[in-house]
Amino acid sequence: MGPLDREMAQRRGQRKLDAMKRRTGQLRRRVIATAIVGFVALWTMVFVQMATGNDPALGTGPVAKKHAAVERKRRKLEASSPPPREEVEEVPSTEELEASASSSVEAEQAEAERVEAEQFEIEQREAEAHELEELEAITTGQS
Repeated sequence: MGPLDREMAQRRGQRKLDAMKRRTGQLRRRVIATAIVGFVALWTMVFVQMATGNDPALGTGPVAKKHAAVERKRRKLEASSPPPREEVEEVPSTEELEASASSSVEAEQAEAERVEAEQFEIEQREAEAHELEELEAITTGQS
């Protein structure tokens, strides 16, 4: 191999190396550009969703609706329950004792009706609480 052939082989080798470096650089630039464009596109989509009020974290699907229904039911139950009564014993006067003696039968009937009404109210609350527990089990996936 002569000096001319050797120089041509070196030039050819150098051109091949330059072409490989050029392709490597182009490929790196394409990958970086694609990654940046994809990142910007995804975040733009997220920001547009949030700006239009369609924030996925707030949840408007069927599960979120069930949770909202359970929460409304719980609040309604809490609001409907009367505050705890304070039991204060009053000392009846003699007039009240005389009046109560004459109407003891009526008082017993009234007391029985009151107890029955309270028992009915307690049963209603227990039924609502049971229904609320069933709804919570459904929404949390526990059965």
